[in-house]
Amino acid sequence: MKHLLIACIALYLSSAVIAQDKQSSIIHSHAITIHGEPKYPKHFEHFEYAHPNAPKGGTLRLAEVGTFDSVNPYAIKGRPERHTLLLLHGSLLESAHDEIGTMYGHIAQSVEYPLSRQWITFHLNPKATFSDGHPITAHDVAFSFNALMQNGSPRYKLYWADVSKVEVINDQTITFYNGNPDNTELFQILGQIPVLAEHYWQKHDLQKSSLDIPVVSGPYTLARVDAGRRAVYTRIKDYWAQNTPTRKGMFNFDVIDVTYYKDNNVYLEAFKAGEFDLNTRNTAKNWANAYNIAAVKAGKIIKAEIPNANTQGFTGLMFNLRKREFSSPALREAINYAYDFEWTNKNLFYSSYTRSNSYFANSELSATGLPSAKELTLLKPLAQYIPAQVFTQAYTNPQTQGSGNNRENLKKAKEILQRAGFNVVNGKLINPNTQKPVTLEILQSSTLFEGLINPWINNLKKLGIDATLRVVGSAQYISLRNNRDFDASIISIAPTSSPGNEQRDYWGSQAANLNNSLNHMGISNRAVDALIEHIIDAPSREELVIATRALDRVLLHSHYAVPFHYSPISKVAYWNKFNFIASPKYDYRFFYAPHFWWYDDKKADKLPR
Repeated sequence: MKHLLIACIALYLSSAVIAQDKQSSIIHSHAITIHGEPKYPKHFEHFEYAHPNAPKGGTLRLAEVGTFDSVNPYAIKGRPERHTLLLLHGSLLESAHDEIGTMYGHIAQSVEYPLSRQWITFHLNPKATFSDGHPITAHDVAFSFNALMQNGSPRYKLYWADVSKVEVINDQTITFYNGNPDNTELFQILGQIPVLAEHYWQKHDLQKSSLDIPVVSGPYTLARVDAGRRAVYTRIKDYWAQNTPTRKGMFNFDVIDVTYYKDNNVYLEAFKAGEFDLNTRNTAKNWANAYNIAAVKAGKIIKAEIPNANTQGFTGLMFNLRKREFSSPALREAINYAYDFEWTNKNLFYSSYTRSNSYFANSELSATGLPSAKELTLLKPLAQYIPAQVFTQAYTNPQTQGSGNNRENLKKAKEILQRAGFNVVNGKLINPNTQKPVTLEILQSSTLFEGLINPWINNLKKLGIDATLRVVGSAQYISLRNNRDFDASIISIAPTSSPGNEQRDYWGSQAANLNNSLNHMGISNRAVDALIEHIIDAPSREELVIATRALDRVLLHSHYAVPFHYSPISKVAYWNKFNFIASPKYDYRFFYAPHFWWYDDKKADKLPR
């Protein structure tokens, strides 16, 4: 693996944008890429998807469904306003959204590191300042890292676990030491450190949710906060980075005004009435039926369908494996057989979705067919921890004709349960592990999936499973989920085209018993852990794809969750008062956080006020 790593880095050095000191084998660069070469050269002026001369001004009115009680996204408790991370906080490096796995200098204008990858030094931009004018220094970076590792979400401890030491060299220079040089992604994810103001947070508690307006390193500050209802962001007019390559032509609105609604229906009607500008919560039913209105016909509201090349992430019914009742893979598999996706897609979703047969759908990372020879080299040594079907069967979800008659799949489910020792007594399915009737409470924070869940519940009752849907408020839902007090819930995992250290938080054993981690299911499997490390240590894109496909197979055949569906098309409606160049190929946030858009006065004048 070491030889492959050196060969990969040697290829990377062929780029004209990198200078290497041959005597000390130190790489100096404006960018870091995991595999291959960066698209943008040194001294590039702006990202291609940002208009360098985009006018500043205007108001972007956004909306969310739910609530918030904090503007501190780093506290373990509380529900932060959704846009705080993007708008308030800057990072050392900035991702490019038209290439995979590359980051460019932002608060840190350049980096250097040896071929051995034992350490990385970030050189800060001397012009970088916080919103109150204080210079951003390496001391702030060190403070941010240490504070998040000690007091932030448990996910940070897993994410940056391989850092062995942090050393501030001077005000503009900081070095991180790598305790695992095989971790090819570590330097990049260190570039994601959000830079916090030490002089502010020393006087405030990072662990507590708060509505106090903080000193920030991002392009916006907060002008108004009304807990649970509204947050108003204003652009920092003298923002130090507004003309840097990683910010030029971006974050153009003077004001971003976010309103919260309690109900999806009220949210939709408010959008159509012109109370906010951008609707990203478009269900298949609403997309098909809700926009037959004059504003759409007149071109005042634009319905946009934008194909994207992003990995779609994963959404599914995730079981809480910490509960003994759901420790049986057979039970979890049988519950999948009771879900009639084809009927649901046809009758509820207007046949607009594709069933997910992968945790990395819509990408080269998805496992297909049987394992390749290279995958088998990773899987065979772990065979005792892996379902045998991984080696003999290609994973596919159960299918029906979509008629609503799920008899054959329910028959298959009964066979699976009987082989595992489950029996029906007086109409109740008895779990052989607990000798109690099987019950399943599906916890949700809204009625959005009610039409999907209720027919499923009826099918489960035919198997003798007493299933129910429990809908609670968003705050209670988060508390119950984070404290692992649930049987199962429909949960989504964010997409990534370049998986790495975050996989420890999603599926790793260390995260299984940590409240607030993203390992909601409580997966604790040695094979999963080993494959995650293969992903993190992958010395090339090819090796990363191989390891990710192997992980995908193990997750799928273990039946930890019932996979749902996805669409590779972004469906977004917006009032026609904006301009933008194009959606970056790999930016799934383009319509959810339109930081490349700009306000068009002429278009806006044609709309009702």
